[in-house]
Amino acid sequence: MFLPLLLGLTFLLPAQGQKITVALADTCGFMISTSKNINVTATVDPASGLSITSVQFEIDGVAVGAPLTLPPFQLVLVPGSTMPAVGCHSVGATATDSNGNTGSNSVQVSFKK
Repeated sequence: MFLPLLLGLTFLLPAQGQKITVALADTCGFMISTSKNINVTATVDPASGLSITSVQFEIDGVAVGAPLTLPPFQLVLVPGSTMPAVGCHSVGATATDSNGNTGSNSVQVSFKK
Protein backbone atom coordinates (compact mmCIF):
# COMPACT_ATOMS: atom_id res chain seq x y z
CA MET A 1 0.00 0.00 0.00
CA PHE A 2 1.31 3.44 -0.94
CA LEU A 3 0.28 6.39 1.20
CA PRO A 4 0.06 10.03 0.14
CA LEU A 5 3.34 11.72 0.93
CA LEU A 6 3.32 15.12 2.60
CA LEU A 7 6.47 16.64 1.13
CA GLY A 8 6.62 19.80 3.18
CA LEU A 9 4.95 22.88 4.54
CA THR A 10 5.70 26.33 3.13
CA PHE A 11 5.16 29.42 5.29
CA LEU A 12 4.59 32.72 3.46
CA LEU A 13 5.67 35.61 5.64
CA PRO A 14 3.90 38.65 4.15
CA ALA A 15 5.87 41.28 6.05
CA GLN A 16 9.12 40.09 4.53
CA GLY A 17 7.54 38.93 1.24
CA GLN A 18 9.41 35.67 1.43
CA LYS A 19 8.51 31.99 1.35
CA ILE A 20 10.21 29.54 3.67
CA THR A 21 9.88 25.80 3.15
CA VAL A 22 10.36 24.16 6.52
CA ALA A 23 12.14 20.84 6.80
CA LEU A 24 10.06 18.31 8.70
CA ALA A 25 11.87 18.00 12.02
CA ASP A 26 11.37 17.43 15.74
CA THR A 27 13.04 20.61 17.00
CA CYS A 28 11.46 24.00 17.50
CA GLY A 29 14.12 26.10 15.79
CA PHE A 30 11.97 27.88 13.17
CA MET A 31 10.50 31.11 14.61
CA ILE A 32 7.72 33.27 13.17
CA SER A 33 5.87 36.32 14.47
CA THR A 34 2.25 36.12 15.60
CA SER A 35 1.51 39.74 14.65
CA LYS A 36 0.52 39.25 10.96
CA ASN A 37 -1.36 36.69 8.87
CA ILE A 38 0.79 33.73 7.79
CA ASN A 39 -0.11 31.46 4.85
CA VAL A 40 0.85 27.79 5.24
CA THR A 41 0.75 25.60 2.11
CA ALA A 42 0.98 21.79 2.12
CA THR A 43 2.78 20.12 -0.78
CA VAL A 44 1.39 16.63 -1.36
CA ASP A 45 2.43 13.83 -3.72
CA PRO A 46 -0.24 11.14 -4.22
CA ALA A 47 0.67 7.52 -4.90
CA SER A 48 0.86 6.63 -8.59
CA GLY A 49 -2.52 6.79 -10.35
CA LEU A 50 -4.37 8.28 -7.39
CA SER A 51 -5.49 11.80 -6.57
CA ILE A 52 -5.59 13.77 -3.33
CA THR A 53 -9.19 14.13 -2.15
CA SER A 54 -8.53 16.25 0.95
CA VAL A 55 -5.93 17.85 3.20
CA GLN A 56 -6.68 18.60 6.85
CA PHE A 57 -4.42 21.06 8.67
CA GLU A 58 -3.75 20.60 12.38
CA ILE A 59 -2.14 22.60 15.16
CA ASP A 60 -0.91 20.52 18.09
CA GLY A 61 -2.89 17.57 16.68
CA VAL A 62 -6.22 19.44 16.61
CA ALA A 63 -7.95 20.04 13.27
CA VAL A 64 -8.08 23.66 12.10
CA GLY A 65 -11.05 24.40 9.84
CA ALA A 66 -12.67 21.95 7.45
CA PRO A 67 -10.66 19.59 5.23
CA LEU A 68 -9.61 21.26 1.96
CA THR A 69 -10.66 19.39 -1.17
CA LEU A 70 -9.03 21.48 -3.89
CA PRO A 71 -5.49 22.78 -4.30
CA PRO A 72 -3.82 24.91 -3.30
CA PHE A 73 -4.00 23.24 0.10
CA GLN A 74 -3.47 26.35 2.20
CA LEU A 75 -4.17 27.45 5.77
CA VAL A 76 -4.12 31.11 6.79
CA LEU A 77 -3.02 31.66 10.37
CA VAL A 78 -4.79 34.82 11.60
CA PRO A 79 -3.75 36.59 14.82
CA GLY A 80 -6.49 36.25 17.45
CA SER A 81 -8.21 33.48 15.47
CA THR A 82 -6.33 30.53 13.98
CA MET A 83 -2.86 31.69 15.11
CA PRO A 84 -1.56 29.62 18.02
CA ALA A 85 -0.38 31.28 21.23
CA VAL A 86 3.25 32.30 21.70
CA GLY A 87 5.41 29.21 22.17
CA CYS A 88 6.39 26.02 20.40
CA HIS A 89 3.62 24.30 18.44
CA SER A 90 3.24 21.45 15.99
CA VAL A 91 1.81 22.56 12.62
CA GLY A 92 0.86 19.66 10.40
CA ALA A 93 -1.43 18.28 7.75
CA THR A 94 -3.04 14.97 6.88
CA ALA A 95 -3.65 14.12 3.22
CA THR A 96 -6.24 11.60 2.04
CA ASP A 97 -6.09 10.01 -1.41
CA SER A 98 -8.84 8.66 -3.67
CA ASN A 99 -8.50 5.16 -2.13
CA GLY A 100 -8.99 6.54 1.41
CA ASN A 101 -5.34 6.13 2.39
CA THR A 102 -3.90 8.84 4.62
CA GLY A 103 -0.44 10.28 5.14
CA SER A 104 0.52 12.99 7.58
CA ASN A 105 3.46 14.95 8.83
CA SER A 106 4.16 18.02 10.92
CA VAL A 107 6.84 20.55 11.78
CA GLN A 108 7.64 22.21 15.10
CA VAL A 109 7.38 26.00 14.91
CA SER A 110 8.12 28.60 17.58
CA PHE A 111 5.60 31.43 17.49
CA LYS A 112 6.80 34.74 18.99
CA LYS A 113 5.38 38.25 19.44
